[in-house]
Amino acid sequence: MFETLDLKTIDEFRGKYFFLSNFFIKNVLYKGFWYRSSEHAFQAQKAINEIDRLFLANAQTPAIAKRRCDEIILRPDWYAVRMLEMHDILICKFSDNVLSKKLLETGDALLIEGNSWGDRYWGMVRDKVTGEWKGDNFLGKLLMKVRNEIR
Repeated sequence: MFETLDLKTIDEFRGKYFFLSNFFIKNVLYKGFWYRSSEHAFQAQKAINEIDRLFLANAQTPAIAKRRCDEIILRPDWYAVRMLEMHDILICKFSDNVLSKKLLETGDALLIEGNSWGDRYWGMVRDKVTGEWKGDNFLGKLLMKVRNEIR
């Protein structure tokens, strides 16, 4: 984490800020189903049938749920709806009073899902030469949107 001018930046969802991660274990009620984490809920939305949805939802960990998506057929409209699904899942996750309070406590911080595994869609990766963040950071942007909506 680093500070620039008056804008605080949270650039990794670990330690004190792990609750921002979709891998944070917190039951989430979404579309009438309980999921072990927001990652479980998100991955389950990729399924085209109930059997595959349960296969993803019942994964022991968020990482396993994510990997299991390689074993199912994605719903045909997935890339058109994934942003809306993520937003709605985050709304459900942060409807929890404790988590919403923690999200609000991030103030106006820029939230960056900084990572080393190369996800430049949902997060950002630091350039090894320049040190600049590169990527779309859609998870960070959606978290900031949800934070504003909670306010």
